[in-house]
Amino acid sequence: MIRFDREKCVKCGLCLGECMGSILETDAEGYPVLSAENGRHCIGCGHCFAVCPDGAVVFSGRTAESAVPNGPLPEPERMANLLRQRRSVRKYSTQAVPQETMTKLKDILNWSPTGCNDHRLVFSIVEDPEVMNVIRRKVSERLRLLVRTGILRLVFPPSKRYLEPILNGEDVIFRGAPHLIAASTPVSAPCSSWDAKIA
Repeated sequence: MIRFDREKCVKCGLCLGECMGSILETDAEGYPVLSAENGRHCIGCGHCFAVCPDGAVVFSGRTAESAVPNGPLPEPERMANLLRQRRSVRKYSTQAVPQETMTKLKDILNWSPTGCNDHRLVFSIVEDPEVMNVIRRKVSERLRLLVRTGILRLVFPPSKRYLEPILNGEDVIFRGAPHLIAASTPVSAPCSSWDAKIA
């Protein structure tokens, strides 16, 4: 999974210091190595690959030259401004997202963080607004049933303020969104209860 290009390695030791499991060692010449024994404990986080300033780490067959280059990060003020302006969407545009934008979004989902770098996230994506309308209708029907039977108030007491809008057929869940992305993960994933929430 991990090997080191000795022609590029300058023995700086950054990879050793970054290794969470402290499983990287140095050989007699001072080059980093990952023994077969220690390799069994590697979680494949890729941090050694990311911090190497000389591109000497080969990770799962990828070299620094083939990796996506790092781009500029937002200045602290711009990041703080983004966080301050984050809001829940109460009413989406019904206009479909252009396919080019959707493709970029799906590509960036590959970089969603997971516990132990497990990356077994599954993204179920509804791209067709007509299919989305079918889902919206079915969810609305189920919600009305839960309101009429009193189950919704029992399992989710804060739903009281939504009871009338639900009975009136208002879209209180999807709020008019033309698309849907649902994240899930296998229960066998090491952080299965959190990975989808983080994503």
